[in-house]
Amino acid sequence: MSEKRLLKALNRIGLGDDADVRRMASSLTWEVALAIEPEWEGRVPDKHFLGKVLGSNPNYTGWPVWLDSRSFTEAKSQPVIHDGAWEAIIVSKGGWSSHLEFMRFDPRGKFYLRRALQDDQVPEKVAPGTALDPIIVIIRVAEAIAVGIAIANGLMTTDDPPRQLGFAFRWTGLANRTLKTWANPFILMIGEPRAHDNTISTYVELPSDTPVSAIAPAVQKATRDLFALFDGEIIPAHVIEDWSNRLIERRLR
Repeated sequence: MSEKRLLKALNRIGLGDDADVRRMASSLTWEVALAIEPEWEGRVPDKHFLGKVLGSNPNYTGWPVWLDSRSFTEAKSQPVIHDGAWEAIIVSKGGWSSHLEFMRFDPRGKFYLRRALQDDQVPEKVAPGTALDPIIVIIRVAEAIAVGIAIANGLMTTDDPPRQLGFAFRWTGLANRTLKTWANPFILMIGEPRAHDNTISTYVELPSDTPVSAIAPAVQKATRDLFALFDGEIIPAHVIEDWSNRLIERRLR
């Protein structure tokens, strides 16, 4: 379903046959699906809902998950309503890094993000198709969970009891890559653990009142099977906690 929605969105903005865009669409991909339970009945995808969602994003990074593209100068990147939910697709083939990003905001409490990961989009730093940076993985998963918590709380009233948040993650295009800290070369890894399967999915749940300072165990659970795919690699819990805290405390640089 996500692949079909992406292709439909690309065709809608006239980029379905663009070779560079199709290359990005088939490169290393990360997907996040967030379901908030119980879902909201009768909520509509109006501007108030979209403003609540996008206005809740803490913007921990310069290119945050579920980013706000309403003010983008390129009209094709701005959110529009399709099939009862807001959708936005962002395509950039220039600058310091290429981007292909598809987002969906369903007022019932279901959110989706599909992103072409930067491991394949900065050839001057790392050869496409060869690597996955584990530190970037930790940061992005932590960001998705922290932003998901913020969105859920932004949609709730002060009288609402905590809701349950389910995060499903999927990575595609992993086969024959090695774990390599190419974006963080000061961090050394022993050996070059390699993946032999192409795709892996993980899932974590936590309540909406979880402090963002306490998300590291969920980040570890969400990434454990992914890292194990690389010749059984284990990223220590203290490393995951450190980088999750750096994100939340805005100490990435």
